[in-house]
Amino acid sequence: VYARSDELRPFVHALWTGARQAVHPELVALSTSPRFVSSVVARRIAEASRLPDLLDRHPSDTDLLARAGRLLVRMGCSRDEPTRLL
Repeated sequence: VYARSDELRPFVHALWTGARQAVHPELVALSTSPRFVSSVVARRIAEASRLPDLLDRHPSDTDLLARAGRLLVRMGCSRDEPTRLL
């Protein structure tokens, strides 16, 4: 398992080990600042964590909802190919 930044390592480890119950808290704790998460990485995080399923399972978790919103903002900040968000 490899993550370029220390901030991503716990999240990547939870995904790698298959510890689905650990993905949720690691995702919420994850920094989504542009320094650590590019638009492409934000999309990969959302896909790998199965973000829609997490939101369905935890509909009242405001921290998770805020993290999902930040990931969507990061995905939309792409200077590369804007259609990737679609």
